[in-house]
Amino acid sequence: MVDNLFVVESPLQALVALELSLRFKDARNGIVYRFVEGREQNNEQIENVISKGEWSFRKKVLFDSSSGLSSHRSIVRELNYFNKTFPESIKQLFIGEFRAQWMHFMRVAVAPSLTVLMDDGAATLMVKREFIDKGIYYPTALWAHGSFMKRLVKRHMYSRFLRNNELQSHLYFASAFIKTEALYPIDFSAVKKLFKSSEKGAREKAVFFFGSKYSEVGIVSREYELAFLERVKRFYSLYDCDLVYCAHRDESDEKLNVLRNTLKFKVVMPETPAEIFLLENNQRILEVSGAYTSVLNNAKVLLPDVLVRAFQLAPEEISVEHRKNIELVYKHFNREDIKLVL
Repeated sequence: MVDNLFVVESPLQALVALELSLRFKDARNGIVYRFVEGREQNNEQIENVISKGEWSFRKKVLFDSSSGLSSHRSIVRELNYFNKTFPESIKQLFIGEFRAQWMHFMRVAVAPSLTVLMDDGAATLMVKREFIDKGIYYPTALWAHGSFMKRLVKRHMYSRFLRNNELQSHLYFASAFIKTEALYPIDFSAVKKLFKSSEKGAREKAVFFFGSKYSEVGIVSREYELAFLERVKRFYSLYDCDLVYCAHRDESDEKLNVLRNTLKFKVVMPETPAEIFLLENNQRILEVSGAYTSVLNNAKVLLPDVLVRAFQLAPEEISVEHRKNIELVYKHFNREDIKLVL
């Protein structure tokens, strides 16, 4: 039925899937995209992106979230559906989230000739270092939690899909972060043709600073994040430009209200993934900046003539759990000639 099957659950994963499907335009491409209850903007962005492609097969999945047992039952039901729908091995399976166990089970359900891990932003660097470089293609340690009974029930429910030969088979990369080692380096050249920029105003200059849910998920404290953003505001105060704070879809209203009303940022909430927002924006972009968001790497690829700047979070302010991975991202930015501000 299809040659290439893409499985995604975020807008960036969907964008990479779209880029590859356009590259494989003479093949039969299918896509599976996961919706999550309560994340309407995330869901809308995924659907908006994949609507730009042509798919021989297209299916939305929404797992039952009423209880843990119900969730696993709904996942097994979908896996069985894909197993029956694709009785013959497909050529390539592209999965977007290495840390999602159900995507690994898709490797067993559809038995691809090879599996490719698509970019999931800066998390790809962590996955490569912590797992792929060590020859770990199925990270059992990520799911070795819960009571003995829960693990036993889960193992029984997924017994059909716990096949080590398939789960431990080699994973390849399709990535804008790991270009030299990727089977499919991502440069977004096809997407750039699809989402063409509108006419740029001759006198308009804008810096687009992309925020994220740093304090919301405990990477830094709210107090530090606001002080950090105040420093960003002072940095650009000497520039003859319009400073625009591009909010992440998961940032809190409380924080964004402080940015608007106290720090006096111009705040926008892009309705499309950041990469498409930049391509379609009708202002002349002076700079793209942020802390360590994946947008910075992709902006460097998409807009090679635009200055991209990363403002570094103070290491001592970053939670110990996240410190090493964020340091890895800043080292990557430095290699890619993204300007670092200490």
